[in-house]
Amino acid sequence: MDRDTLEHYRFLKDELIRIKEEEMTLRLAILEDIFPNSSAGTFNEDFGPFKVKGVFKNTISIDSEGWLDYEDQMTDAERCCVKLKPSIILANYKKLELHEATGLLDDIVTTKPATPSIFVSVEEE
Repeated sequence: MDRDTLEHYRFLKDELIRIKEEEMTLRLAILEDIFPNSSAGTFNEDFGPFKVKGVFKNTISIDSEGWLDYEDQMTDAERCCVKLKPSIILANYKKLELHEATGLLDDIVTTKPATPSIFVSVEEE
């Protein structure tokens, strides 16, 4: 691996961060200018040759602690609004001892490679 390739990678990574931040700032400014105080929904505007579509959404989530406190008091209709998605607690899974396990958990856990990370720094010469 040559030094130029690593320097180019670092440059591109820094540029990508800067460009993403700049794009988000510009996106929010454009949307606020064209669709001020918009609520959730899709809105369209024409500006000469440009067609601008603003899609506004809300992120809705469940407070897990609240769920545990209220689940038993909710109606079936309310409980049907919530999808419980099991996820692995990796620290506990790694500490699981053979005598504590039936092997059933291993049958349903899938492991696949994740996208690798890379960190490139420069040591001053």
